[in-house]
Amino acid sequence: MQRSTQVLDHAVLELARRRGAVTRPELALDLGVTAATITNVVKRLLGDQLLVESGHLASTGGKPRSLLRLNPTSRYSLGVSFGPGRLIVALTDFTGAAVGRAAFPMQAVGRAADLRRGLSDRLDDILKSFDVSHQSLAGIGVADPVGAGTPWLDGEDGALSVSEPAIEQVRRDTGLPVVVGDEASCAALAELWNGSPVEVGANFATLYMSTQITAGLVLNGRIHQVTPRGSLGHVSIDRNGAPCPCGARGCIDVLASPAAVVEHVLTNAPHARRLGLLGAPTTRAVDFAQIGRAAVQGDKTCSAAIHDSAEALAVGVANLVVMLDVQRVFLAGPGFADAGSIYEQVINDGLARVHRTGTRPVRVTLSRLDLGSAAIGAASLVLQSRALR
Repeated sequence: MQRSTQVLDHAVLELARRRGAVTRPELALDLGVTAATITNVVKRLLGDQLLVESGHLASTGGKPRSLLRLNPTSRYSLGVSFGPGRLIVALTDFTGAAVGRAAFPMQAVGRAADLRRGLSDRLDDILKSFDVSHQSLAGIGVADPVGAGTPWLDGEDGALSVSEPAIEQVRRDTGLPVVVGDEASCAALAELWNGSPVEVGANFATLYMSTQITAGLVLNGRIHQVTPRGSLGHVSIDRNGAPCPCGARGCIDVLASPAAVVEHVLTNAPHARRLGLLGAPTTRAVDFAQIGRAAVQGDKTCSAAIHDSAEALAVGVANLVVMLDVQRVFLAGPGFADAGSIYEQVINDGLARVHRTGTRPVRVTLSRLDLGSAAIGAASLVLQSRALR
C-alpha cells in the first residue's frame, strides 16, 4: 500500500528522534519501503533542513553509510500547562530537548477570552525571551488540566476538558497548529524524551498530581493513550470507603487527592487555624502546599494526612505494576512539589512490602523535570504530531 508523503516524513523523523542517528538502509528496513523511496524522503527532509548528515558508520567495504540526525534548531515547539495560579510554558527544540521555560501568573477562574488573548499577546514576548523566531515555531501543545476549573475548560464537574472554542481561537490568533493532550500523558512523554534515563522499550508510569490524580503510561517505549484520562483517580481501593462523585466508593481521588488531604487536616480546626489554612475550594492548592511544607518540617497532623494519601497511592501503583508490568514510576505535577520526598519514600516502602509472583523490582522517583513536566511534554506532543508547519 502506498503511503502518503506526510506519513513517511513523520515516520522517518520519529525514527531519527528515537535513535539519535540512523542510516538510509536502516530506515528502509524499519519502514518496509524501498531504498529509492527513502532516498526521496531523506532528500526532501534534508532540503527542509529537518535532517542533517552527521558523520558515517565505520566502513565494512564500499562507501561508508551516512548517519542522519534531526537538526535541533530547525523547528521549535511551545508547550503550555496550568499550575496553581499560573500558566507554565516550555520551549523544546526539534529533538524534544527542553531549551527554556517560564511561568506567568493566572487567575484560577476568569473569562476564556481573557486567557486566550493573554497567551496570544504573550507569544511574541515569550519567543523573544527564548531568542526564537515565530517562523521556526512548529506549533503549540496544551496539557489538558482535567477537572482543574480554569477558564479554558467547559462542561460539567468531573468531565472538564480544554474547550475546543478556546483552542480554535488560539489557532486563529497565532496562525499555528495547536494540539492537546492530557497532563499525565504529556508528563510521561516529557519523561520519555527529557527525564531520567529509561531502558529502550521499557514500561513506566508517570503519576501526575494536580487537582486530581492521573497516570500517563509508556508501554514498550510508546505513550499509551487508550486508558481514559483521570481513570487512576477513580480506581476504587476501598469498597466501604467514602463515596466519590463518580458513583463508586473509596476511589483513590477521595483518599489521596490534595482536596482529601486538606479535608483531613481541616477536621482538626484549631490546628488548621494555626497553620493558616483558608479552607475554601478556591484555596485548596495553597492549603495543600502549606500542609506539605509542614509535613516535611515534622508536623504530626500534616504528616499523618500526607502519609495516608501516599499509602493510598501506593495501592494504586501496586495495581499498575501487576497489570502492566511497569518497571519505573515517576511522580510529577504540582501536587508533589512540597512533600514529594514523603510520597516517594512511602510509596517505595509500600511496594517493598508487596511480594507478587513474577513481578520485577520497581523504583519510584520524583521527576527531575519539576513543575515543567506537563508543559515540556505538551511541546513534545507537537513534534510527535503531523501538524508540523
